[in-house]
Amino acid sequence: MMMTVIMIVFYVVLLTSAFLVGRWLENNEKQWKVNK
Repeated sequence: MMMTVIMIVFYVVLLTSAFLVGRWLENNEKQWKVNK
């Protein structure tokens, strides 16, 4: 049971971090194009 909970939490954290990194990269790309 405990391993299942750990796996779910790990998966959610992974998805959230991937989503945040994607948003951050998208914003940086827009700013970079504007600055250039």
